[in-house]
Amino acid sequence: MIDTTPFKPNWLVHPGETVADVLEELGMSQVDAANRLGSSKKFVNDLIRGKANISADTAHSLSLVLGSTTEFWMRLQAHYDAEKARFAAEEELVANHSDWLKRFPMPDLMKFGWIPDASTKGAKITALLRFFGVKTPVIWAENFAKKAIAFRTSKTHSADIGATAAWLRQAERLAQATALAPLDRPAFKDLLPTLKGLSRHKNFATAWAELTASCASVGVAVVLVPPPKGCRASGATFFLGTNSAVLALSGRHKSDDHLWFSFYHEAGHIVLHSKKLTFIETNDRSDSKVEREADAFARDMLIPPAKAKKLKLLSAAKDIQAFAKELDIAPGIVVGRMQHDGLIPQSHHNGLKQALTWNTKDASGKAAIDVVGTL
Repeated sequence: MIDTTPFKPNWLVHPGETVADVLEELGMSQVDAANRLGSSKKFVNDLIRGKANISADTAHSLSLVLGSTTEFWMRLQAHYDAEKARFAAEEELVANHSDWLKRFPMPDLMKFGWIPDASTKGAKITALLRFFGVKTPVIWAENFAKKAIAFRTSKTHSADIGATAAWLRQAERLAQATALAPLDRPAFKDLLPTLKGLSRHKNFATAWAELTASCASVGVAVVLVPPPKGCRASGATFFLGTNSAVLALSGRHKSDDHLWFSFYHEAGHIVLHSKKLTFIETNDRSDSKVEREADAFARDMLIPPAKAKKLKLLSAAKDIQAFAKELDIAPGIVVGRMQHDGLIPQSHHNGLKQALTWNTKDASGKAAIDVVGTL
């Protein structure tokens, strides 16, 4: 009997091969099949040899003579046509765009689960196009590549454009899967001071879940995205249409003070700057006016200027902890600010910072950042 389960081979099989198999199973010759189908012997032979295709009328005839359903035979033909088109497209992609693959850290993209495992160049290029949601590498360059380099200066290394673009795209995908209220910038700004206390929470996952839910309620998708090899972004801000914003963080500096400063820096862009721009922060970002404004926003939000005057009076760890408690922020944030301002050496009081790492047990786009101790 014919197996009527969905036919989904991962190789190119002409439906004529299935016709030949069924004829053999039934002990029916090509001549008998032609007579029963009311067709020519040549058509049956051409069909078996892959030189003729199954039309809707032929599919109906095959269902009557050989069994199964009309839909079964039509699915065989449709699958073959689709796979033939895919193979041809992949051959063309390999011929014209093999160098495009070199832009991306493919092992990381597959390890993170952003694209499925693929072994051939054609399959990898196709997986990348599907990941970015574009038809060709040329269209990718006109969209995602431009977005990834829009923030760059002369310090840019072109090798990391693909990695940065992939990181931004995953942030976009996660944001699109997040239930968001319409963007309300004033409400988001009012919310920010209330979130600082979460930096002191003993359970990072719980604190971050509360932060993301609160931000989503005012139209801001906050997403943590692991940085693939070559991506030097620590944070990014961009807008999805006119009704939502994306605040993405990579956690690449692996300490709580950097992560929280990056959050408030990106929040500053959302509060202060144009929806038409994409902001991406790296170690070599340009010292532009908008970046200075975002830095000042984060700095003053975490430690208000009136309170910052006390920083130069702090020395002992217990004093730093008491000051942090007074401001309702993590001690590591105070240490990071003091180090940045040159009040203490970079090597001092790092034990008050929390060390962070990506949870590799869940290496998907929704992987979690875990606290692994102190620096």
